[in-house]
Amino acid sequence: MRGASFALSLALALLLLFPAVPETARPQNTYGGLDWTPNGKAIVYSALAGGRMRLLAIPRSGGAPVQLAQEPATLLDPQVSPDGRWIACTRTIQSKTIWKMQLQGKD
Repeated sequence: MRGASFALSLALALLLLFPAVPETARPQNTYGGLDWTPNGKAIVYSALAGGRMRLLAIPRSGGAPVQLAQEPATLLDPQVSPDGRWIACTRTIQSKTIWKMQLQGKD
């Protein structure tokens, strides 16, 4: 049942976010999950903003999205706690470093 609920929430969120854009013109791979707040007043979602996936919220009644965290990492798949006080999400940060290790079996 959760899958059906997610699909309905996703469809509603896309209609809220892209109401005037034809379905074939909507961006692909620019969202990373969503969840309703327990009171149903807002959708918390992950979307591409500033080159990274960010957590945003938008009121059910419409309006401008609000970025929820200033974070250098990618944030995906938000889940709002049942009491509405917390958001859990997947946090991914990529970095490039140079490091060395000993090659096994070599003198």
